[in-house]
Amino acid sequence: MTTNDPAADLHKRIDDLEGRIAAVRSERGLRGQHEEQAEALQEEARVLRRRITGAYETTWEDVKEDLHRDWQALNHSVERWMERVETDYAKGRR
Repeated sequence: MTTNDPAADLHKRIDDLEGRIAAVRSERGLRGQHEEQAEALQEEARVLRRRITGAYETTWEDVKEDLHRDWQALNHSVERWMERVETDYAKGRR
């Protein structure tokens, strides 16, 4: 998925990522550590979304590498979190 607006693409990816977090929260009935991690990941997504919105106020070239790196880090964190949740869920822990 790409458009002529790279910031809009990142917004869409964040929407999708937040949807994945919400789905895991809903399906697994998270508590404790996993719920705290979910909230922290969603806060990271909100911060990144605000930074992307702020990118419209400057040239895209100036911010795209930082945003891309931050996006990759957030996406990787969510993937690791989802793996931990699934592992714990399979062991009967929430």
